[in-house]
Amino acid sequence: MQDISPLVPADAPYPDNAGLGRVGCYAQPKKKVDFIELLLEVLELDSVQIAGELPDTITAVALCGGSGSEFAETAKRSGADVYISAEIKHNVARWAEENDFCVIDGTHYATEKPAVRLLAEKLRNHGRENGWNLEVRETETEHPAFATVDKNRFR
Repeated sequence: MQDISPLVPADAPYPDNAGLGRVGCYAQPKKKVDFIELLLEVLELDSVQIAGELPDTITAVALCGGSGSEFAETAKRSGADVYISAEIKHNVARWAEENDFCVIDGTHYATEKPAVRLLAEKLRNHGRENGWNLEVRETETEHPAFATVDKNRFR
């Protein structure tokens, strides 16, 4: 990704350089099948829920880890082709359908997990740069709160 900037709502009570998500662009547009394969790999999921039509090619992506349903309109205004977050509300999914926008629910846990890895690495690097004897460990016990159950699960 390149040209990464904060995802900032118009009425945000914090500075423009802050935000609760990010918007970025691929150097080369991705075909939708390649985009979904990459997304599932990064989120370590077998599936995601999509509201609205997934564009044939994706260049700009907005995301907010965890529960970010309320930032879908901000993501569209930012120029993103798709918005990735979690706990997408029904009315937001319908809004996406009606406004030719694609919203992807990647689950709360899966959309936050990559940020934990990045934060841990950032803390490790900061500790090394400052000569601190700092041990940073990512949790090994955290897991998704939900399990997927299909019609064959209990047969």
